[in-house]
Amino acid sequence: MNDKEPKPNATIAEILQDLLSQVPGLQGALLVSPDGLLAGHYLHHIEEVERAAAMSTAIHAVGKGLDQVLNLGGCNAVRVHCAHAQVTLVNCGRHTLVFLSEGNLEIPLLSELAAYANHRLRLD
Repeated sequence: MNDKEPKPNATIAEILQDLLSQVPGLQGALLVSPDGLLAGHYLHHIEEVERAAAMSTAIHAVGKGLDQVLNLGGCNAVRVHCAHAQVTLVNCGRHTLVFLSEGNLEIPLLSELAAYANHRLRLD
């Protein structure tokens, strides 16, 4: 993803900050475990990050459940459109990577960032 050499033993927050710095319009990110626990984040203006992580897991589970019931071939991402931002939940190994963005960023780009984060964090 990035031309500079990744920092060895980087923290989750540092890796998320690196991802956000590569794409204009990204405002923050959370990494959520399969059981809804916050694994790490890079958000400055959100006080209830753990609550946001739990809600993100529920939303992503609904998307995956709809995919399974409707036999759509696999849920890779779920997007929530809000008045002032968008929240996109993307598979990141067994985890979920939640992106907060100003505009309508392409899901394939966010999926690529999630794959890069998965590789850097060795989540699988």
